Amino acid sequence: MKTFVFVNQVTGALFIDILNDFVKKEDCKVILLTGKVEETYIKLAPSVKVYFLIKYNRTKALNRIYTWSLFTLQTSIKLLFLNKKNELFLVSNPPFIPMLGIILKKIFKQRYHLLIYDIYPDALVNFGYIKKKTFIHNIWSKINKTQFSEAKTVFTISENMSETIQNYTPSVIPIVVNNWVDTSFIKPIKKSKNWFIDKYNLKNKFVIMYSGNLGKTHDLESLIEAANLLKKENSIQFLIIGDGVKKILLTKMIENYQLNNVLMLPFQDSDVIPFSMTAADIGVVSLGDGAESLSVPSKTYYMLGAGNCILAIAQQYSELGNLINRYDCGSIFNPGNVHAIADYILKMKNDNPALNIKSKNARNASKKFTTKNALKFYESVK
Repeated sequence: MKTFVFVNQVTGALFIDILNDFVKKEDCKVILLTGKVEETYIKLAPSVKVYFLIKYNRTKALNRIYTWSLFTLQTSIKLLFLNKKNELFLVSNPPFIPMLGIILKKIFKQRYHLLIYDIYPDALVNFGYIKKKTFIHNIWSKINKTQFSEAKTVFTISENMSETIQNYTPSVIPIVVNNWVDTSFIKPIKKSKNWFIDKYNLKNKFVIMYSGNLGKTHDLESLIEAANLLKKENSIQFLIIGDGVKKILLTKMIENYQLNNVLMLPFQDSDVIPFSMTAADIGVVSLGDGAESLSVPSKTYYMLGAGNCILAIAQQYSELGNLINRYDCGSIFNPGNVHAIADYILKMKNDNPALNIKSKNARNASKKFTTKNALKFYESVK
């Protein structure tokens, strides 16, 4: 029997799918090192041996760095005492974790596989935290070349990210596995049968929803500015669900503009998600400048499953833009293009046939990104 040790500080629904697929196999034993398990449509199989380490804290930059660093240290110590015949499955969450693969392979000849969700130091450069050719950038880039080339398998979640990895190590061809959604958990629900709509007085409203991290790199200000332009449209309601560093800024903007058409709610429990997601007519995805080839928001696939017309605030040439254009399930706007965003919302509200086409296309597209994707990881490393 082969034992896989998975390392991921935040174990969400998609990663649970991967773990459960591994543990179903008679020839596999699974160990998980994590800070938190976030169960939604499916529970983590009880046969997975879980070691809980420090949780990820995203509230401030210093908190993120601290919890990243301590999790990496705790993981290092734990791996030293586990059997070196185990195969490691290391996730770039936190970003220091893949580096452990190099050390353990060099010292103990331990095999490791990588799943790259975000590419560093590229993300730090593009978001303005560090500059190219600095000491940190140069060292991290050299480490990348080694950690990618020494890995038994490298996975990532988009073609653009695969190309970025190959810029470091042309000899390595990553296996691309797109994110997915459980289309039986997230599926269209008629508004008349959605209790979430009644609870928050969204009946007879055209709802534009953002649900997720209110992060520094997300252009959510454009959404509030669009709400200000449309505040005389009484039937349009903006809904922002989540938390993060921009919450205070967004709250102040709402107060300054005296916007009654914006409702802010905290993150919702997992059993609420199928109802909150389907309360929207338009789902909003925001991708910060510089993240075009480095990240694909997983919420996009939830919106596809819910049958939301997608309004993306991102660069046209991003992976997100490619997906929306390929399946004709919404539209994409450059960050700051507030008037165009407001015009699109108004257009979709007043053109129900066009909205229905986008919504149907979104739902149909979701069927190409199902939980079957999770099995590709086991099939590639078995």
